[in-house]
Amino acid sequence: RARPDRRKHAGRARPDRRTDAARLLAGGRVLVGGFLVLAPGRAISLWTGGPPTPAARLAARGLGARDVVLGVGTLAALAGKGSAGRWLRGAAAADAADFAATLAAIGDLPRTRRLLWLASSGTAAVVGLRVAADTD
Repeated sequence: RARPDRRKHAGRARPDRRTDAARLLAGGRVLVGGFLVLAPGRAISLWTGGPPTPAARLAARGLGARDVVLGVGTLAALAGKGSAGRWLRGAAAADAADFAATLAAIGDLPRTRRLLWLASSGTAAVVGLRVAADTD
């Protein structure tokens, strides 16, 4: 069996890995967004550790809808219906905003949750930008 020529892809993700990473990010976004839309009270409790207020449930549904749209748009683009790179950059911008919002509320979140949300939103933003750079 022939080994792939790694020099050909130096510094860039191989096309199959890039697409797999983009699908994983988009699919995860659809699942998390769907959970926020369909079970906002439970999502808020898991997210903040506190009781879900009506305003928090409203915000969760809005964030969830945003993530579903970004995820479905990315998946459609990966299937050939648009620019996947643009969708991935938009999603990365949303993740960067989530990171900034978490930083702004850092003192209001339990330690474990703030670390989890900073790590997940920060990682998603960086990986999303990296995959987007290799997509278009």
